[in-house]
Amino acid sequence: MHTRLNPGGLLVLASPNTWLEEHTKHEDWIGGFKKDGENFTTQDGLKALLGQHFRLPSGPESLPFVIRETKYKFQHTLSEVTSWERR
Repeated sequence: MHTRLNPGGLLVLASPNTWLEEHTKHEDWIGGFKKDGENFTTQDGLKALLGQHFRLPSGPESLPFVIRETKYKFQHTLSEVTSWERR
């Protein structure tokens, strides 16, 4: 992404960080596992992936959203939102 944004540009990411193998192969997870015996969060993974070219000015923030499952059933959850500034 750093090649697509000008310095000072923002990359906004939002995810509920629900790491499930039915959606993403475990080897492709960027967080939600143990690394060297310690919890390795999605934020840890994002910092490792983006940290060379981006900085995280603030956050993350929680943003609620709703998924309609059936006519009468809804799932309410939170998405973690971060804004990364291109160095």
